Amino acid sequence: MRALTPIMMLPGNITLAGFSDCDVTTLLVVQKVVGRYARAYANEPGFSRLRVVLTPRGREATMRATAIFGDQSYTAMTVNENLFVALGDSMEQLTTLVHQKRPVDPTTSVSPRQERS
Repeated sequence: MRALTPIMMLPGNITLAGFSDCDVTTLLVVQKVVGRYARAYANEPGFSRLRVVLTPRGREATMRATAIFGDQSYTAMTVNENLFVALGDSMEQLTTLVHQKRPVDPTTSVSPRQERS
């Protein structure tokens, strides 16, 4: 039987799962990174939810990011020994996938790397 993974619900329709074993500092960085992408997605029509799931496998971290736009779901997955690299890679792959599959409006579509805080 598979154990239940604790889920964290964040503002902006963000769900994080599998991060319960992370220390507070790591969790804060993860929330900042994911929040930055969620803000960029929120500017696009139809965005409803972003879900990021961490599955540790030995020394490696498997990161699965899913964005929901209306009735369409887009998922990217990466594996890396560094949790932050896995997170960044999966979010970038997700952004690329979303922009390839959806029509992009250049007036509203912004990559998180283009934003200035």
